[in-house]
Amino acid sequence: MLDQAAIVAVSSPPGASVRGLVRVSGVGAASAMSAALQPRDASARPLPPRSPAAVRVPLGGCSVPALATVFPGPGSATGEDVVELLLPGQPDLLERVVDWIVSMLRSRAVPARRAAAGEFMARAFLNGRIELTAAEGVAAAIAARTDAELRAAHLLMDGALAVEARTLTASLTEGLALVEAGIDFTDQEDVVAVTPAELLGRLDGVRSTLRRRLDRAIGLERLQAVPWVVLAGRANAGKSTLLNALVGHERAVVSAVAGTTRDAVAEPVTLAGPHGAVEALLVDVAGEDDETLGLNPLMQAAAASAQARASIVLRCSPADEPPPSPSADARILDVCTKSDLAPNDGRPGTRVSAARNEGLDVLRRTIALHLADEGATVQGDAVALSARQESALRDASARVDEAIALVDRQQSERTLSDPELVAAALRGTIDALEALIGRVDPDEVLGLVFGRFCVGK
Repeated sequence: MLDQAAIVAVSSPPGASVRGLVRVSGVGAASAMSAALQPRDASARPLPPRSPAAVRVPLGGCSVPALATVFPGPGSATGEDVVELLLPGQPDLLERVVDWIVSMLRSRAVPARRAAAGEFMARAFLNGRIELTAAEGVAAAIAARTDAELRAAHLLMDGALAVEARTLTASLTEGLALVEAGIDFTDQEDVVAVTPAELLGRLDGVRSTLRRRLDRAIGLERLQAVPWVVLAGRANAGKSTLLNALVGHERAVVSAVAGTTRDAVAEPVTLAGPHGAVEALLVDVAGEDDETLGLNPLMQAAAASAQARASIVLRCSPADEPPPSPSADARILDVCTKSDLAPNDGRPGTRVSAARNEGLDVLRRTIALHLADEGATVQGDAVALSARQESALRDASARVDEAIALVDRQQSERTLSDPELVAAALRGTIDALEALIGRVDPDEVLGLVFGRFCVGK
């Protein structure tokens, strides 16, 4: 992945579209592309930097119109010369253009190949254009499936975590320099580089920052585990109508014919809760079987599987029918649907009428309240951490605790009695923080981080 060849890839999403993007990055790529492309204005050679130019890409006996933009290095996204071509978004055409670029660059003595997954972002990191944590934020944004995941990814992309790590590293490095200076002058009693009390004050600040960050952290795996809220009940109990009302648009087919829903219908929804918005997946499943419907056993199995996975089961029963028997399952919330058809008979549960838009807000708040401890939200300066990032922060926290324990028992003294041990603990803390932002990560760790990207990123 990390050689010096120019890399080429389709950088727009897969599939057909009106427009597609092909990206090239590498030393010498910009001049070679400028020479090979056919500008509409013959005087526009070389292509102007950072300004789209109308060109044609020669492909065999024909040419394809495109807009070409040149981004000279080192001020480009990757730190190298970058050229982007905006073309018609036909997938086969885009792949042919990639092949043409690779062949053309090689013919002009520019080493070139197709890019590996995540290679554009990896080069941006290696050339100092982006921090490792911000790069991981880009990967998280690409993979995000919910608003909470996307907000968390944007917080990482903003670079706040890397800035904080650099600030702590600078403070620790200064403290380490003072400790090591004290080691150099141990034979001179009148020279005191740093007292234990002064060093302890510095380390307490670092520990507080690390603990606050870890306390405010949210594991990415928790954001990815969106709780399920399953609408259950007999066929034609108003489940599909209720789902449509809760999500605010027609997601499920509604019919007076019992058994219309034959498979699980899922739709994400965001609910206002006591501690912020909570995201959940509403799932409408096939109605409970009876002798008249004879639903496929696979449909019933899918409904049973969804209910087993659910954090909450909304047990729907129409107001004009007898209420269901009480359940000992704490996940079950009774919902009296079609409340406009019968007066309140005092049955337990939330009364709703999707037709009249009654009781829906109460039901939303009830669901959010039950999911308050399970649904994940991202607020303020909270950042969702990957397992790698959390491990690095915990390692740094443990090492600074070790240093504080060593210094604390000496704070009444004028100098450190065992500065070598303190220095080793400080170096360990610095190493952990630098691993967080990628300064000392081995190649296999970098491969793990950037290998999760798609090709073209």
